[in-house]
Amino acid sequence: MEHRQRNGSIRLSDWLRRPGVLEVRNNRELLTRGMSIQPHDTANSQLTPEVKHFLFRNANHYGADLKAIDIHRARDHGLASYGAYREWCGYERGNRWEDLYGSIPRALVEQLARWYDTVDDVELAVAGALETHHLGATVGPTFLCILLEQFRRTRTGDRFFFENGADHGFDASQLRELRKASIARLLCDNTAGLASMQNNAFLLPDANNPPVPCTELPAVQLEPWRERR
Repeated sequence: MEHRQRNGSIRLSDWLRRPGVLEVRNNRELLTRGMSIQPHDTANSQLTPEVKHFLFRNANHYGADLKAIDIHRARDHGLASYGAYREWCGYERGNRWEDLYGSIPRALVEQLARWYDTVDDVELAVAGALETHHLGATVGPTFLCILLEQFRRTRTGDRFFFENGADHGFDASQLRELRKASIARLLCDNTAGLASMQNNAFLLPDANNPPVPCTELPAVQLEPWRERR
């Protein structure tokens, strides 16, 4: 029986850009199992200190601020304002601070009004992260709009993607195997010592998504790709 109780933790800032942590003892197994069963913090308007104060830090020193980097990048690249992106997504752009109350909590809008001269100055990286979350999502409507559009373009823009029509080059038996693939089986096949995983590894295990032996998870069989004379 696999041990599924928390027995330790590591700091993100200690191991950024240091993938060797996965090769220490059985850390790959422990971290894979831990990330699949531990709930993350509830998303809110604050960044974790690990990326707000200690990003890319050297030993025992303060590091960079991820949000400041995002703001700087947006200005360097001439990214449009928060209001412009809201308008592009089909929402009201907002000409007064009060116009943002429907999307961002009032107390946060009042903070934005202290930081920026006008509504048009507000940056996407800042206000987008402050929006009230869309139902069933961990982002607000503007970020959700951008994310969905990017995923749509990434998928439909790949003419070889096997779900994009008949010109993908796979026969029916190969497609059946491809559709068996899952992140759960991928983790099992690439993590020594991992013996079980819930079918939907993106969701926490529960009565409807219990951990099962890795051997019971569907596996892609490569036989349909065997070359025959």
